[in-house]
Amino acid sequence: MTSRTAIGAFLAFALFFSSCGHEKTAGRPSVLLITLDTTRADHLGCYGYAKNTSSHIDGIAASGVLFENAFSTSGITPVAHASILTGLYPHHHGLRIMFGSTGYELPDSCETLAEIFRENGWRTGAFVSAYPASEQFGLQQGFETFDSGMSDEMMTREREGQMPVDGIWLDKSEATAQRRADATTDLALSWLDDSDDPFFLWVHYFDPHDPSLVPPAEFLSRFNLDQKPPSPRVVVYDPEITFMDEQIGRILTRIEGDDRLANTAIVIIADHGQGLGDHDWFQHRLLYQEQIHIPFIVRLPGGPEGVRKESMVRNVDLFPTLLEWTGLAHRNTIDGKSLLARIRQSLPIGEAHTEFAYAEALNTLDAYANRRLAEHQRDLLFCVTDGDWKLIHHQGTPANSELYRLSTDTKELVNLAESEPGERDRLLDVLRGMGVMNIESGDPKFEIDEEKRRKLNSLGYIGG
Repeated sequence: MTSRTAIGAFLAFALFFSSCGHEKTAGRPSVLLITLDTTRADHLGCYGYAKNTSSHIDGIAASGVLFENAFSTSGITPVAHASILTGLYPHHHGLRIMFGSTGYELPDSCETLAEIFRENGWRTGAFVSAYPASEQFGLQQGFETFDSGMSDEMMTREREGQMPVDGIWLDKSEATAQRRADATTDLALSWLDDSDDPFFLWVHYFDPHDPSLVPPAEFLSRFNLDQKPPSPRVVVYDPEITFMDEQIGRILTRIEGDDRLANTAIVIIADHGQGLGDHDWFQHRLLYQEQIHIPFIVRLPGGPEGVRKESMVRNVDLFPTLLEWTGLAHRNTIDGKSLLARIRQSLPIGEAHTEFAYAEALNTLDAYANRRLAEHQRDLLFCVTDGDWKLIHHQGTPANSELYRLSTDTKELVNLAESEPGERDRLLDVLRGMGVMNIESGDPKFEIDEEKRRKLNSLGYIGG
């Protein structure tokens, strides 16, 4: 390349760079990160769902980039959020279980998005809706304001709302360890009103997680649920997503009304999905597609609109993407790779695509692994996929390991582990090379924290 050509290429790149809000004279951009707890991609309109559950989320997808093949590192809320906030796989950030003798808190040594933004002058705030995303797991690192509602006052307070008890909707809007999306949104909007400074704001919604708190009656009636529900966990799922989507609309309206939308990146991503009866499991924490295939949408000011990307991405890729877009750097080695070139559509076909995605479920080490799990799932589970072939390795009982061809078996119904030993062993070698399986299996030994037990029991993580 000649020097004149190189200069021209650089100027073209700089022009696009400034159009995305990077030029200092135009002001530093803000970042809005919205995480959707327990939200399946296939229950959102922009991912092909037939019901009208997600008009505001769909609008963000239409004005940005939607990743069709995004993977989470875990089916457990704090573990997946730690990966989102650090760009690290669980075996590197250290938060691998809900609760046990170790591995249930993000270490201070990990560098989070909030810490980097705060150190570089951004205002940082987080408003989360439930105990599993709270400071109890170390997720508050770097936030000037971190509000999880997990105070003693909230634990004993009840407000008007609705919840199902014995098939009847009763008034309640705050449960023992969670709050509804409207309460969290109110707090986030108040925080936005406090300053016009560039911000990094994380808003976490928990509504689809369980039927303990349900939307107002008007949302239930949209889905003909103003009568006794036959199965609250499944039936309320779509109304909860719709109500959550409505609250996202409130935040978008406020930012747009404050003339900040043009300089704000918006990311919508789920921590994991939900079983809803697939593979005979209604909750999460396993490694099937309905639980680790997640919605992942990025809207960048000045960036492409209405673009859908089929190539595989991971939740750990968000961390370097936001840092590259804002021109910031991280200090430590990470597992994620920036998606900015893919978002800008400047990546040549076939180059730098993600090779593997990884997820885990350390069920025998987690005190709150639900005892209703099938016996073969009570194991250390390690998953790796190249986007086509997917291995779920059962470390304690390798004969139970599962291999699926996602391109022809999207529901993961035909286990090919025995009939395709070459593909099975190829992916198993990837897991071994990652060093993720250097763990001893067995029941955790620790003192039971009764307060944590009470909170997690209220969320359905354990029984009794």
